[in-house]
Amino acid sequence: MDKIKTGVAGLGNSGIGIHTELLKRNPNFIIEAVSDIDQVRLTGVSELYKCKSYSNFEDMCKDDAIDLVVISTNSDLHSDMTVRALHAGKNVICEKPMASNPDGASRMIKAWNETGKMLTVFHNRRLDLDFRYVMQTVRSGKIGKVFKISRNILGYSKRSDWQIWKNRGGGHLNNWGTHLIDQMLYLTEKDPELKYSKLGRILCDGDAEDYFHGIFEFEDDLSYEIELSYASMVNLPDWIVCGDKGSLTISNSEALIEYEQDGERYKEEENVEQDNIVVWQEFYNNIYNHLTKNEELLVKPGEGFKVMEIINEAKKGTEFFNGDANQL
Repeated sequence: MDKIKTGVAGLGNSGIGIHTELLKRNPNFIIEAVSDIDQVRLTGVSELYKCKSYSNFEDMCKDDAIDLVVISTNSDLHSDMTVRALHAGKNVICEKPMASNPDGASRMIKAWNETGKMLTVFHNRRLDLDFRYVMQTVRSGKIGKVFKISRNILGYSKRSDWQIWKNRGGGHLNNWGTHLIDQMLYLTEKDPELKYSKLGRILCDGDAEDYFHGIFEFEDDLSYEIELSYASMVNLPDWIVCGDKGSLTISNSEALIEYEQDGERYKEEENVEQDNIVVWQEFYNNIYNHLTKNEELLVKPGEGFKVMEIINEAKKGTEFFNGDANQL
């Protein structure tokens, strides 16, 4: 396998703004085909990349030239489309969240086991420079034993797209929450206990949540707080990491470490601004190396499933819970 011929299903913000951009800049991949139900969008993108176009996803799955399918549709379609692509003999990258709920994710893992094809979830934010800086700082011991981490994505924006609808797999937890929960699991390498969860719909129309506040605790006395809001004009640092010898804060890509050593206090500053397309190429490089050299996958199917379990637990008992698997 020289270049991996890829089909991209779903040409919205993620499909066009992220995946086709990553693919066109990576010499190991070819955009072989695109698929979307919007004919105008489909024609425009297929002409741009001089590739085949499919208004019917099933037809793209039947294309023997395609090695890899990227599922970047609305979240409620992820499970069924992934299962169909796997059973058609395709390797699959599924956008986050893996599915709308653990049931859908379970069906994906079952199909992966049955077919022996590759399945991974696009948890690209574990590659972000700010997250890597946090991980490096925590594991270095520079700020001592970490007892609290606060992760915040706050802003004021009244969304009006499919992300405000529960039956489309929308909501802030499925959107940004998947990234932050995946970062938490990747950083701690442990299972958390959810101690507090609050969801709300404050600003946006629709029926999905636009606010989440959760507190997780770990066996080593680490408290990990996640807050998401589309209805906050007051911002907090993206990261607050507290240890018994110092702290780390990151705001607007500016990182500040303050710590004590041998009775003296020190400050270290670092800019962690990034070009997303450059940084996230590591994800696609890993896919190529996995398929051609059997390199270990960066994101394994079980990791995507664990994120879905935690989201499900956070929503349980609220109006935003969606325990039933969605179908096409």
